[in-house]
Amino acid sequence: MYETEYRGGYTVQFLGQEAEPLVVIDDFSKRPDALVAEASRRTFTPPPPGYPGIRSNAPSEYLMDQAEMLREILTRVFGYTRDAKLIECSFSLVTTAPDKLYSAQRIPHHDSTDPNLIALLHYLSGPEKGGTSHYRHTSTGYETVRQDRLDTYRQALDAEERQDGALPSGYFNGKSPRFQRIAQTEARFNRVVMYRGALLHSGDIPPDFSFSPDVAAGRLTVNSFFLQG
Repeated sequence: MYETEYRGGYTVQFLGQEAEPLVVIDDFSKRPDALVAEASRRTFTPPPPGYPGIRSNAPSEYLMDQAEMLREILTRVFGYTRDAKLIECSFSLVTTAPDKLYSAQRIPHHDSTDPNLIALLHYLSGPEKGGTSHYRHTSTGYETVRQDRLDTYRQALDAEERQDGALPSGYFNGKSPRFQRIAQTEARFNRVVMYRGALLHSGDIPPDFSFSPDVAAGRLTVNSFFLQG
């Protein structure tokens, strides 16, 4: 369950027991079709282990179209007291087949234990490609994994795997005693969601997904990350 606040140009949902904010901005870019066209000209390669697909650098300058709104969100919603530093801005395509995922890719994940790392996920495809869900780890009750929780969380995951075995091959779909879905955001073309990278989350990859490396056919997103400077 979550509560929603409507603010100028964006909404804020406060998720779960920890009431962590999730920001949703529709019609984010003034030129989304140009972004898709730019992605089609890029060369995608596998990133470091973790992301189940391929990535390419994206033109971070496009974020400046919404610089004032982003500054307000980072300050008012996420508590930044200093300027933000953009540490990544990448086009991404999910291309890894379900039976090729390793165990850590079959459960919800967190991007960082740093509470100041803020993820910005920009959907450049429609709802049929799948949105994003956020989760609570059942046995620990954790919805965020920060540094002081990391050892306990890892130990709990190891204990669950020893007792019950690894989760089935495939992308996590919200149906497991080990994790409870606390929010689900539908993908929409040119929609942005922002949240702390410490929040447990997973892409909602549909059963009939094609895993295409083609920008026109695949699940195209821009994945950006901010840190407080």
